[in-house]
Amino acid sequence: MATMKSVRTAGVGKVEVVDVERPAPGPADVLVRVRACGICGTDVTFLHMGGVPSRAHLGGELIPVALGHEPAGEIVEVGAEVSGLAVGTGSWSTRRTPPPASSAAVVRTAG
Repeated sequence: MATMKSVRTAGVGKVEVVDVERPAPGPADVLVRVRACGICGTDVTFLHMGGVPSRAHLGGELIPVALGHEPAGEIVEVGAEVSGLAVGTGSWSTRRTPPPASSAAVVRTAG
């Protein structure tokens, strides 16, 4: 299993860097090595809370969440149905899976 680094909540006001499984891009996706990532107000809220509520309406506990959703970096893999983008090309997006406060993110290129 290939891994990458991810930054996620680790309690109230705390973050940690963890190893997670590296995502595999689908046929209409590209994999981007993240070099910078924006943090928004929602991320700050999750940081202050210590995570994201799981089933909050049922009194669920907080679970760790990766922070950031505006990645910029370089394309390292291209899906078979992707055209006009190539490995080594710079990229940025607000459409991605999973949250990319990680060293890589899968960016959806279609639909």
